[in-house]
Amino acid sequence: MPVSEAHLPEQNLIALAHQIDLLSIEFARQAAAFAASGEYENEGFTTAINRLRFNCHMSSGAAANCVCMGENLERLADSVDKVYNSEMGYAHLAVLARAAADVGEAFNENDLLAQAVESSPGKLHYLCRHYRHSKHPAAVARKMQSSWSSEASGSVPGPAVRSGSMGCWTRWAERRC
Repeated sequence: MPVSEAHLPEQNLIALAHQIDLLSIEFARQAAAFAASGEYENEGFTTAINRLRFNCHMSSGAAANCVCMGENLERLADSVDKVYNSEMGYAHLAVLARAAADVGEAFNENDLLAQAVESSPGKLHYLCRHYRHSKHPAAVARKMQSSWSSEASGSVPGPAVRSGSMGCWTRWAERRC
């Protein structure tokens, strides 16, 4: 089907984004191999993420996502295929890689793949939060308890208040919304 002149810029952007996604997957693969090598220590860095952050001009979060994704690419083979086929993007893969790392051996890519293809990366993030909870409810509950305790003790920025009959701690700003 021919592309109209009006849609040509959009099609060019989509094609460029796909190429960036493919390059990002390769970058993640190499970042994980670099992290596993320990070579960053020879360059005076304490972590591979710190080395990537500094030498590749990345934020620490972006560098950490690359290493995490590279470490989990084998577990996400079908998702990688979906990126190569333009059915989803690198951002989806990053969310799935974080979920795989968090869930560990209980992670099954096929549990989330259909939802990943149908969802935005933002929505997939929330679906993966529910998935983590379904696989490790006690661990998620402990993490939530810990964050509530941190807020209550004042170690988390912003005032915390006790709300509702469940005794949950919320930030004052969130309560106002």
